[in-house]
Amino acid sequence: MDIAREAIAFLLGFVAALSGAYVFALLQALSRRPRLARVLKFDRRHDVLILYPPRDTNVPEPILPTISIEDFMAIYNIQRLLASAGWDPNRIRMKDMTHWCDDPRDQQQNLVLLCAPWRNTVTQQAMQGLAHVRERYDISLDKGPDGLKHMRFRCGQFFDTTHEQIDALGKEGIPASTGPLDDYALVLTAARGEWAQHGPVLVLSGLRGIGTWGAANHLRRHARGLEKRAGSRGFAIALSVRYGRWDIADTDELNFVSFE
Repeated sequence: MDIAREAIAFLLGFVAALSGAYVFALLQALSRRPRLARVLKFDRRHDVLILYPPRDTNVPEPILPTISIEDFMAIYNIQRLLASAGWDPNRIRMKDMTHWCDDPRDQQQNLVLLCAPWRNTVTQQAMQGLAHVRERYDISLDKGPDGLKHMRFRCGQFFDTTHEQIDALGKEGIPASTGPLDDYALVLTAARGEWAQHGPVLVLSGLRGIGTWGAANHLRRHARGLEKRAGSRGFAIALSVRYGRWDIADTDELNFVSFE
């Protein structure tokens, strides 16, 4: 009987410990949710709409969405971030940028814009609409007449050198997919009303696809650290991104600005 009572007591204690750990983890997750929502400036009354540019294809009318691997990985990271913020997965939608505003509600959604203005026309519109913010903090993404892509952020300029790196790797007989390859990226979030009549917006843009993937990866991993740094109207981060061996190897914050 003593052994039975001890076994029951042990079992009850074990269950209580597991329940306590689960409740503690749940409370921690719940406490993170509103803070992460504030960091992103998203409005929980509306859905999240992720807009990506279609990938170039030789198929005139593809049946399935055409999306680059880098953009797909960026979406994966954003979905994980939103899940940690307690966002209902059924309220996260994805669209090819060419179908934006097919639904009149699109303009009021929480927008996530992937890729640079020269690839995503909605990113271009958003950056134009946020000219007052960009001019104040000296932020731009541009592609020159010679095709050279560059980012400007608070008096610093960062240029696309990926082609040179790929050429250098090729001369050494190293596949480009092995890397390392470097890119620069912008993370920019603005509260509702900053971009005309539209809802909150999050821009994730590399000079190349690697940077866009890296920007989403960085935001997912460092969102909690932005809780005390993000301004009431949003923030922007300039990043360097390193890719290697089919993954984002590292990201580094080059500069940060809070929109007050």
